[in-house]
Amino acid sequence: MNFPPITRTTARPTVNVTFPDGRVYEGPKDTPLEAFVRQADDDAGVPAPLHTLAVKIENRLRELTLPVTHDMQVIPLNYEHRDGALIYRRSLCFLLAAAVQRCFPEERLVVEHAVALRSYFCRLQGSRCLTAEELDQVKQTMQALVTENLPIERSEMELDEARHFFEQRGDQDKVRLLRYRTRPTPEHLCHWRFRGLLFWL
Repeated sequence: MNFPPITRTTARPTVNVTFPDGRVYEGPKDTPLEAFVRQADDDAGVPAPLHTLAVKIENRLRELTLPVTHDMQVIPLNYEHRDGALIYRRSLCFLLAAAVQRCFPEERLVVEHAVALRSYFCRLQGSRCLTAEELDQVKQTMQALVTENLPIERSEMELDEARHFFEQRGDQDKVRLLRYRTRPTPEHLCHWRFRGLLFWL
């Protein structure tokens, strides 16, 4: 069998990200995926409301903070995709919680459940309701936080550490939930950090 000529070379300091329409973008290794998709969105004239929120790589959902360490093919997901919409709403919950914490440090936001029109029912812990003026204050604070453009960072914590964390906070509901968690070992709990606050799913 005749093979094409093969030559020895050195590893490239760059990586390629290929999009479904055939466009290929090159950048330094370990660059966050967001840099590639933002450039691709800008080149395609994608309006801001439809910017990429996450991607699928080999059929796995990945966040844009992922460092690109090797060549890959990606499928962009925006708000019109189911997974993209879930990420968008989750980010809004983080933003709302951070705004409530900034406006009312003594209060704690509780995200209860999904309701109609792709939204969530949220309330303050306890029975207090916000006034119209307080709601407007929260809204303005959310807009200010968006302007700051701070990252939402994903991390993992061992289950034992997570249980201790929730026990220290007095969050017995989550302590009980973790007690019956039966995922394979080693067990970790995914969480996100935004403006010094921790958020869990």
